[in-house]
Amino acid sequence: MKKYCRIKDVAAITGLKERTVRAYVLNKKIPFIKANGCVLFDLQEIDAWLKGKSVPVLDNSKSVAV
Repeated sequence: MKKYCRIKDVAAITGLKERTVRAYVLNKKIPFIKANGCVLFDLQEIDAWLKGKSVPVLDNSKSVAV
C-alpha cells in the first residue's frame, strides 16, 4: 500500500469532489504536504482526519422528543 496520494485519490477515498479537496487545501481544512509545488496527502493522516469527522451514535435510551 502506498503511503502518499494526490488530490484525485483523496477525492475518491473521501467521496468529495476534487474541487472540494482543493478548497480544503487552500483553507488548510485537511492535512497535506506540499513538496516542490506538489500537494500530497499521507493516507494515515487522511484516515485519522476522516475518523475525527465521524458523528457518534446517539443512545436510544436518552432520546429527545422533537
